Amino acid sequence: MPLPSLGYRRRRSLRALLAAAATFLCLAAVAHSGQPEWWTRLGAINSDANEKSPLTQGQLRQFTFAAITEMDADLAPVRSGTALYDLTQSWFANNRYLGPDVTDPSDLQVVNLASLKKIGRIVRTQLQAAGYTGTSGIPAWLDKDPTADPRPATVGQLKAIFDFDLTTDTSGNGLPDWWKKANFPNQTITAKGIIPWSRGRVT
Repeated sequence: MPLPSLGYRRRRSLRALLAAAATFLCLAAVAHSGQPEWWTRLGAINSDANEKSPLTQGQLRQFTFAAITEMDADLAPVRSGTALYDLTQSWFANNRYLGPDVTDPSDLQVVNLASLKKIGRIVRTQLQAAGYTGTSGIPAWLDKDPTADPRPATVGQLKAIFDFDLTTDTSGNGLPDWWKKANFPNQTITAKGIIPWSRGRVT
């Protein structure tokens, strides 16, 4: 079998370089936008979604599953907790969520604020239990009319619920910023030797 021509190898290398550049630019755009990187990494939501658009059941479920994955990996020791898990299991039990590759008519139904607030309060409880001190992800309107709010929720309100960052490490010492703020609020931490944090657990 003849070897690929030099021109072919160059074109292939160029395509690989362009693909890598596109990935970098995409991640850079996410970082510049100020949204948590896990939204894109876990496919939580289309970044082009209009924040004023009505929130659908499909968008809420997709974001919730992504958040559970992120919290289980990076919110030690409480993780996502049983309340979110039980909620998602009820979706499966009632055939209201068949998976990301299956179209379900209920996915297009609009979510009311009462339903969104219910999930938002669960997320807030888990963040606070772990010592997360960021103000994002804990909007003040969560406790207003918590059980009876029939108004339609929006994509922007969904993003406010899940706007938490568990992985950013500004100092680059292996300790996420939220953990440092929670455990050493008045100190600057430099990780040397044993690092008391590894993805998803404290060691």
